[in-house]
Amino acid sequence: MEHYVVEPIEPVTPDDWHSQAYTALKKLSFKERIQKYVAHQKQPSLVLCIVIICLSFGLSLGMSLIPRSHVAGNPSTAAIAAQLSVEKEQLVTAAFVGDVMLGRSIQRIASAHGYERLFEGSKELWQGFDLVLGNFDGIVSDSESVIVMVDREPAVAISSRGIPALQDVGFTLMNLANDQSSEGGAEALVGTLSTFEKNSLATIGAGRTIERAFGYHIVEKRGVRIAVISMTDLATSGFVMEGTSAGILSTRRTDPSYLDAIATARRDADLVIAYINWGNGFTTTPSTTQRDIGRNLINAGADYVIGNHTTMIQPIELYRGKTIFYGLGDFVSDKTWGRAKDSIVVRIGIDDRARSAVEIVPMHLREAIPYETSNPLYCHRIYRILTRNLDAGTYSIKDNRLYLSPIVPNES
Repeated sequence: MEHYVVEPIEPVTPDDWHSQAYTALKKLSFKERIQKYVAHQKQPSLVLCIVIICLSFGLSLGMSLIPRSHVAGNPSTAAIAAQLSVEKEQLVTAAFVGDVMLGRSIQRIASAHGYERLFEGSKELWQGFDLVLGNFDGIVSDSESVIVMVDREPAVAISSRGIPALQDVGFTLMNLANDQSSEGGAEALVGTLSTFEKNSLATIGAGRTIERAFGYHIVEKRGVRIAVISMTDLATSGFVMEGTSAGILSTRRTDPSYLDAIATARRDADLVIAYINWGNGFTTTPSTTQRDIGRNLINAGADYVIGNHTTMIQPIELYRGKTIFYGLGDFVSDKTWGRAKDSIVVRIGIDDRARSAVEIVPMHLREAIPYETSNPLYCHRIYRILTRNLDAGTYSIKDNRLYLSPIVPNES
């Protein structure tokens, strides 16, 4: 270990000593200052070491006693039905999750254990639902030849073997209006669309024609029509749906605009849900752009706005009696550190009068796989973010799940 050697200093008076010592210390590099500090520290006593070890052991033991994430909780929709004063059999049911990324390191898990393993802790939460939607975060490719580099990062390639697995675990619809769909280029998008079509799994937000990209998905049951439409605010420049080329519905298109698409769906449905790819990753705070777009979607006729891409959970906003979810968090992802491990499943029940109620299930990613969690630390963190901007009377927490007050159908 190197030590700084102080050169001889002329005798000084006590009043000048501190000034000259400080001047000498300033000559040291940062590394030399650290070394000097460490060299003058006393070695910890045996008693102190034992105390530290005991405290560490006690903390580890205490954390182990906290309830951990579990495979799946109660899949019943009875609590949602109770908010609308109807029987659960009378509900039209829908579930929404964030980004579903089946590529990169996730592929190794799927290869070893099967794609169904990725949903072992969540699929029971939407079994038998009429609508289950997630954001397909990648492009389908069994060949690297269609992958292009964007900002020095490749688009995420997902094996075609993953698509039938999505249907097997209960997904009825997947969103393709996202940054990943545009980063692969038109050829990759057409190939992705073809793979979904071959597996009879519906998609929204992208198409070979402008009519298809602007189209909305209809779920009609028990006399209620529900329209779901998706779009992105993150399309790669030049890949906005135009003319006859394949593309995705983007908020950047102006004639017709994404708001025109919402208005068209509004005229054809009792309830309209806008599912949007937007915002910045790794933040729990929505951007000004998100807030503006979200409110514009409500003004145009949406009853729910449900956001994805933000990696982390973002707050809920109630606007004009409607609901905006700014970010659900990643659902299946290898970006699992810190708050990026938190996610939610949004379950919505709709009655025959198009009234709707929401139940939110807290999830925690463990080795990229989402599980419902009962860990009070995780739940507190999730609910604190979600309810940050909500008035106390607009939500409740019961049996570890969060419920929003019911909303009535849009009358406009």
